Amino acid sequence: MHCRPLALVGVFDSRLCGTTSRHHLYQFVFLCKPLDRQEMAEPSHACEVQDTGWFSEDDLPEDVDPGHRLRIPEAFRVWRGDSQAFFDDIGLE
Repeated sequence: MHCRPLALVGVFDSRLCGTTSRHHLYQFVFLCKPLDRQEMAEPSHACEVQDTGWFSEDDLPEDVDPGHRLRIPEAFRVWRGDSQAFFDDIGLE
C-alpha cells in the first residue's frame, strides 16, 4: 500500500510490549494516510500480514497481536489531534 506519513505516533521499546526476540528492537509507529484505497484489498507483505481492514477504536478484532493492542490506542490519540508522540519510559532518569 502506498501512503503518506502524517505524524509520528511513537517509539516503542520491544522489551516493554511483550516481544520475545533475542534482539533489542524499537518500533517506530507512524500515522499514515492511504493514497489509493484500491490497494487495501491485498496485503502487501504476505509473510507478515494475514489481512487488512478498517476498524473503529472500539471494534478491533480479538486476534490482534498483544503488542499492537498497546500501540493502537496511541495511534488513535494522535489521529484525534494530540500531536505529542509517545516514547516508552525505560527508567533512565
